[in-house]
Amino acid sequence: LALGGYRLWPAVLLASFLANYWAPTDAAVALAIAAGNTLEALGGAWIIRFVRARERVLGTQKETLAFAAGSMGPAAASASVGVGSLLLAGTLDAVSAPAVWLTWWVGNSLGTLVIAPVIFAIADRDESTRTADGNAIERLLIAAACLVAFAFI
Repeated sequence: LALGGYRLWPAVLLASFLANYWAPTDAAVALAIAAGNTLEALGGAWIIRFVRARERVLGTQKETLAFAAGSMGPAAASASVGVGSLLLAGTLDAVSAPAVWLTWWVGNSLGTLVIAPVIFAIADRDESTRTADGNAIERLLIAAACLVAFAFI
């Protein structure tokens, strides 16, 4: 959404729904979790676009800290919707809910903090200064990072 625009939100909703439905989860719970994930993606995309509107992306410590702090809100929304959905469905007990919420929030927050700078780097690169070897290495590293990330999903 940060690069392709807000119009891609249905793809996030569908992908999240399918991932959660195959978990296996009840369709209503999967849809609620997908809605929370989509809300997080929209909020995160807005924050990324706000930060990228500046001349230097994450060029100062203040901008970096503002981005880090701002990225935690959408992650909290997603965690809250997800845990709330699981509680309402009876899939999660109230005693476990705080730990599950914290794990969900930390995972989503760290995911944003790791992935967003990669998005910034890809979107802001100057092709005129890149070499063919540099582009090939960059693509290989990005593919490797994606494979590692998907291995843990």
